[in-house]
Amino acid sequence: MTTKPTFQRLLSVEIEDGYLGGLQVDLADHLNCVIGSKGAGKTTLLEFIRYALQIGGSDSKALTSLVSSNLKSGAVRLILETKEGVRYRVERRANGAPRVFNDAGELVPAPPEGLLGTGVYVFSQAEIEGMANSPEDRLALIDRFAEEELREINQELSRLTHKLGISSKRLLETADEVEDLDSLRFELGQAQEARRALRAQTEDQGHDFDRTTALKTLREQESRGLSGLITKLADRQVGLEQLPSDLTAGLASTISEAAKTGPNGKVFGEVGSLLEGYRATVQEAAATILAAAKEAQEGLERVSGELQKKHAKQDQTYEALLKKHENAREVAQKILEYDRTIADVGLADPGPLAKGAEEEGRALGL
Repeated sequence: MTTKPTFQRLLSVEIEDGYLGGLQVDLADHLNCVIGSKGAGKTTLLEFIRYALQIGGSDSKALTSLVSSNLKSGAVRLILETKEGVRYRVERRANGAPRVFNDAGELVPAPPEGLLGTGVYVFSQAEIEGMANSPEDRLALIDRFAEEELREINQELSRLTHKLGISSKRLLETADEVEDLDSLRFELGQAQEARRALRAQTEDQGHDFDRTTALKTLREQESRGLSGLITKLADRQVGLEQLPSDLTAGLASTISEAAKTGPNGKVFGEVGSLLEGYRATVQEAAATILAAAKEAQEGLERVSGELQKKHAKQDQTYEALLKKHENAREVAQKILEYDRTIADVGLADPGPLAKGAEEEGRALGL
């Protein structure tokens, strides 16, 4: 019983015309030796194989010149078999591109090197001698036999290196944030201490004063938050208006006019139709999103107007309280300034009295 090889193979070589014209040889599954006197064409045969498979500098000026002078108007034909047992014929003429045919003789759109999972390597005598004298080159040659496994390892190393780079960047950013955080905490502590001292001055004014000033702080936060949201949404609309152009720019120009009007124009006409469909879909989707954003913008501006009316009414209570306690006006203004500082720092609530102040204020009609 014959066991079928489970590795890729070069089955045969055929040369049409030129110096080696008429040569047709079937190769063994394993080692093949090319033997002959100087000038017999050993190197030329190997270079023909390299040229047909488009590997190892096959398009260099020196090799192209060798092929042109020795192949003439002929062609190199190779029969390959993948490790899965699928056969292909690769054919290449001088100054032409390789063509690949399947076992049924049909042309397939695949580069010859793409047929071979672990690739093919062709070395000249000088290159082999160089490997013998270089441990690095010998190791690289051995590594080729585990190319797929090494590729996976290198991909994992690249992924881990990328993650380490991100982590390093985040650590540096965190270090800067911690330094800034210490400064902000110090500023926050000073603001909180100053506010506590000022509130202590108003203890004789009663609970209404503390609650009403806390609600004033809350109203300022509400206005600031809603205004910021409206601004952000307006900025996003600018991006949405530009989105269709960003997603479709330059696509159609990649197809030349010559291709559109050439013998394969029908194919590229379909490409154009697909691109036009994509462009129309993108424009329609962007228009829908933009309309939704504008609708939300109008709604937010309406809500902002309603909120301003409520705040104006609630501020009347605040002003009335300050008139009642005229000596506390300056203190109240300073408390509000410290509350704004604390809100800007963003590390704490405006103060213990602000918690639940919204519910309490609603119950009191504030």
